[in-house]
Parts: sequence; structure tokens; C-alpha cells
Amino acid sequence: MTRCLSQQIYRGLSAVLLIVVCFVEAQAFSTERVSTSAVSDTASLAAIQVQYEQIRDSLGWSDPLSQQAWLLWEEGALRLADSAALLVVRKEEAFQYFRNGQVTEALTRYKSLLSLASFLGETKEYAKIQYNIGLINYYLGEYPEALIYFDQSIGVFEQCESCERELVAAYQSIAAVYQSKGMYEQTTDYQKRALEITVTPQLLGNIAATLINLQQFDKAETYLRQAMEEAEPDAESREWAGMLVNLGVIKRQREQWAEAQQFTLEAMQVYERLGDLAGVARCQINLADIVFHQGNLAGSNQYAYSALSIYDSLGFQRERGEAYYNLAFNALEGNLYELTRTYLDSCLKIFRALEAGDLLVDAKRVEINLLQETGQIDLANQVLDSMVFYLKEQHDQERESQLALVQSQLDYVQQKHQIADLERDRALQADNIRYQRQLLRRQNLILVLLSLGLIGALIFAYYLNRFNQARKKVNEELSVAKEELETANRELAALNSRLQSSNQQLDQYAHLVSHDLKEPLRMITSFSTLLKTNLGKLNEEQNEYMDYILTGTRRMNEMVSAILSYSKLRGGSFEMEEVNLSQILEQARGNLHTLFQETGGQLNILEVPTIRGNRTMLLQLFQNLMANALNYRQANLRPEITISSKSTGGGWCIDVKDNGEGIPAADLDRIFQLFQRGEGKKYATEGSGIGLATCKAIVEQHQGRITVDSQLGAGSTFHLHFPK
Repeated sequence: MTRCLSQQIYRGLSAVLLIVVCFVEAQAFSTERVSTSAVSDTASLAAIQVQYEQIRDSLGWSDPLSQQAWLLWEEGALRLADSAALLVVRKEEAFQYFRNGQVTEALTRYKSLLSLASFLGETKEYAKIQYNIGLINYYLGEYPEALIYFDQSIGVFEQCESCERELVAAYQSIAAVYQSKGMYEQTTDYQKRALEITVTPQLLGNIAATLINLQQFDKAETYLRQAMEEAEPDAESREWAGMLVNLGVIKRQREQWAEAQQFTLEAMQVYERLGDLAGVARCQINLADIVFHQGNLAGSNQYAYSALSIYDSLGFQRERGEAYYNLAFNALEGNLYELTRTYLDSCLKIFRALEAGDLLVDAKRVEINLLQETGQIDLANQVLDSMVFYLKEQHDQERESQLALVQSQLDYVQQKHQIADLERDRALQADNIRYQRQLLRRQNLILVLLSLGLIGALIFAYYLNRFNQARKKVNEELSVAKEELETANRELAALNSRLQSSNQQLDQYAHLVSHDLKEPLRMITSFSTLLKTNLGKLNEEQNEYMDYILTGTRRMNEMVSAILSYSKLRGGSFEMEEVNLSQILEQARGNLHTLFQETGGQLNILEVPTIRGNRTMLLQLFQNLMANALNYRQANLRPEITISSKSTGGGWCIDVKDNGEGIPAADLDRIFQLFQRGEGKKYATEGSGIGLATCKAIVEQHQGRITVDSQLGAGSTFHLHFPK
């Protein structure tokens, strides 16, 4: 370990010393200012080139000193009228533009060099420039143009005995173009052409990677093994780590999880020693999938989280999306649906922004599974339909792109044949052919533009007419709908007026009936009490009769009051506000304090929400339910009332549960009706038969509903459903 540390320190000091030396030379160059007048031969021009390269390597191309040195080099070449040297100078300029990301500038300069190389008869340099133009077009995503330039350069390199390295590079570049378009058969064809020239571990590894994409795992493993035999194992080699990763991928596809994990861990250790965070994260994503299939969900999440952290720091968006996808898949397998939705939304957002079609489809599959698991079948079907449409659209686009690529190749081959035929007569007809082509091209362009203009005008006129007809039809329909709506509004206003009048009459009638009934009842009660007092001591039978009279009038008075209250509930309008149910329940317990003490009842209030309603009506609702639970208790059991709540998506469900006598099954359908009471002595002597009907009216006034579950001897549970 000490030896490795010493070597690293030595390398660092050497690098610093080299930079210092180059900087001193650059300063000397800036003070001495080599004059172009001193350039007298190719040797002095070569010296200026060496100085420029030293300054460029130490300070960079963009530094003013580097620019000044390059200008001196160019001026020297021009002074000597050395066209070959000038070609080298201009190639260096174009390359530096490309290297510094100024792709358009680099492309312009490389194209301008084609005529100079052709003039000099530098066939090899001409082909190299074509190759560089192809690379820039590939970088810009202009694949048909890139293929044409690569193919033209290959035609030269194949005829050159000393161009094996350039020919291999051109074959690999064409393979890269086809791989970018997903045309893996053509990719392997050009990779194998390069392999026929020279066998290197990198080429073998590239072929193996392409075969993995073609799902030809046996062939891919064969090439990988051969590549690993050609290359000596090196713990500091990224190429070696990449081979281990691909072996892990093959084993993973074969579901040989232990071997897949072993190779991937070895690759990750190499990347860690190299300090290659992107490589480490790539291995962690693969390991997350491997250990998941081994049943280790926690380990899979740990690898995915670690990879996500690295990709966040590196700013790799596609890889971040893959990490979120792994986390979402694991969360779904663990039935963590809310967490699944969170991770899924993150990866979908990233994949949509990147237009990563293959990854977006995988994420949509997880979303469909999530919706199915959570019972959202209709939404799952909608997502499935959109995914099918997207896949069809992507397939059509990919097919069109591949056809365009193949067509461009065919056009290029056809063009080469045409050029070969025309070159036989080029000496006599070159100028005429060029003129005819230009004229024909202009005529075709004019015809195309005129045709497109005419077609566009016809299409515009057609759709304008369609639009006007549709607008006229819509206006007519809107006019009819407006008239119908106005008629309906007038009818509704009339109905509301009649309903309001009817409600007022019903209120007046209810008050009148209440007053007319209560007055005789008060007289009966008063005179019965006076009669009982004036008669003095009565026998047992007479007292019983008098009690019947008083009890009957009292119950009749309560029933009239209840009917009046019920009529107000059904026809009145009430002020609504935010009501804390905990406060309402405590107030209802206080109002029934005596009854709770007499019965020994216990009230358990669990977590309840705040809802919008009328405070007085809600108090009456819960007070009626509590009183029923206490009155209709079991003789040998202390009454207990439990009130709880739960969210139901669009509202709240409040459960009022007791351990009382329960309600017979035959009575469950009618207990919420007026004057409908249960069988038995207790039902016959207590209550007005209107309490639960009042509860139903209160709940319905709040746009809700009330239901009950009950079993004799086991108590009842009333379910109160309120909107949020």
C-alpha cells in the first residue's frame, strides 16, 4: 500500500513539473515573439509547430497564447506557400473546434478543407477529412449523412495499404450508427469486418455487447471469453470491468443469479478502484435487479438508493430514471402502493423528458400493475390503451427511420454508379452536365414549391369551409340549447316558487296542529292532576287509572313536539359551519349525564374529524343515538358506546357502536320510518317512535346517509356517511 501511495505521489509531482515547464516555455514564447520573417524553410516551420503543440497541451486551445502560436504557424505555412503544411494547420483548427464543442464551426472548416486536399491530390487526407465530417454528423444525429461520408472514406481506406487503423475506425463508426438506430444485424456485420483486419479485446467486447442486444447470449459469451483471453486481467482497466459487467448481464438473462452477482461485484470493485462513479452506479443498478430475483428486497432497495445518489451527484438523468424504476418495482412487490406511486411519478417524469421510449414502456407496465393492485381497473385500462398506441407509434417511427436510413444507403450506392458512368464522358461534358443539373434542380425545386403551395391552399380552403360549416352548426345547436335552458330555468323557478309556498303552508299547518293539539292535552293534564288532588286518597285501581291518563297525555305531548321538530328538519334551511365532532360528542355526553350515571354507561371517543354541518342538528343526532344505546341496554351488561371514524375517499364514515340488546333482523328495514318501533315491552312503553327517523332526516340534511348493522344480543353499529 505504501509503495502504491509513493507511485501516485511521484506521478502527481511529475505532472505538476511538466505543467510548470510548459508554462515557462509559453512565457518565453510570449516574450520572444517568434517572427514569421524568421521562417525560411520547413525546419523552422516544424519548430513553430512543436512550440504551438507544447503551449496547447499545457494551457489549452482556448488560451490566447495558444491562439497566437497557431496564427504564427498558419502565417508561416502561408509565407512558405506550403499547401500540405497549411492543410495540417487547418485540420488542427477544425479538430480543436470539435474538441471544444463548437461542432458547427468544426463541420464548416472540415468541409472547406475537402477542396484543398483534393487540389493537393492528398487522397488519404481527403478520406480522413470525410471520416471526421461523418463523425460530426453522427454526433449531430444526422445518421444518413454520416453513413455517406463514412462509406466514402472506406472506399479510399480499403485501397490504401497503410490505412488499416483508419479502416477499422470507419467500420466501427458505421457499426455505431446502425447500433444507434437499433439495427443490430448490420452492426455486427461491420464489427466483424473490423475484426477481420485486427483482433483486439475492444472489438471482441463490442461484438459481444451487440449480440447481447440481439438476445444471442451463447455467441456473446463466446466473444467475451475470447476478449478476456486476448486481454490480460488488469484491476485498473475500464475495458476489463466492462467485460465483467457484460458477463453478469448474460448470466442474469439466464437466471444464473449467483454467477451474475459474482461478475457484477468484481466489476464494481474495479470501478471503485478507478474512482469511476458512473461505472459503480451501473453495477449497483444491475445488482439491484439480481438480488431482487434472489428474494432480497431490502438489498435491492439499498443498491438502487446508492445508485440514485451517485446519479444525482453526476446529473445523469436517464440513469436516475432507471434507479427510480427499480425502487418503484421493489415497492410494488412489497405492497407499498403510495411509495410505489412516488417513485413511479419520478421515473415517468424523467423518461418523458428524455423521450426514452423503451424505459417509458417498462415504467408504464409497473403503473398498470399498481392500478390493478389498488383496484383502479378502469384507469389501468386507460393506461394500457395509451401504452399500446404509444408502442404502435414508436414502432412506426422506428420503421420509418430505418427505412430512411436504408434508402439513403441505396441512394448513395445508386449515386456512385451514376457517377462512375458519367466519369467516362467527364472530360467533354462536365460543365454542361453541371449546368443541366443545376437547372433541373432549380426547376424541380420551383415545381415542388408550386405544387406544395397549391396543395396547401386547397387543404386550407377545404378545412376553412369545414370549420365554417361546423361553426354554423354549433351556433345553431347552442341557440337551441340556450332556448331550452331558458325554458327549463323558467319552469324550475316556477316549481321553486310553488315548493317554497307549499313549505310555508306546511310550516303554518304544523304550528297550527301543534298548538291545537297541545292546548287540549294541557287541559287534560291539568284537570287530571286537580282531580287526583281534590279526590284525596284513592285506592290502588283508581291511582292506576289516573296514572294512565297522565302518562298518556305526557307521551302524546312528547309525540306532538317530536312531529313538529321533525317537520322543521324536513322543510327548513339551516346555517352550516365547520363543526368539531369531538366537542359535539362531549356536549351530548354532558346533556345525558344523568342517564349515563343511572345506567353506568361508558363512552369511548376515538379520533373523529371536523365536518361541515349544523351544530344543533348534529348535537341532536348523536344525543338520540347515545340515548337509544343507553335505554335499550342488556340487563346484565354495563352499556358501552364507541364512536370512531374513517376516511372513505370522498367523505367520512362515523361509526356509533354499542353493546346493547341489538335490533331484530325483521325491524332493520323500518326502524328509520316514522312511528315504526320494535316489538316487546320496552318498545311499547318507551320512546316516541320518531327518534331514528329524526336521525335520518338530520343526516340527509347534511347530504349524507345512515345505515345500521345489528345482531340480537351483540349490539348495533350505526354508520353515518358525511361528505367532505
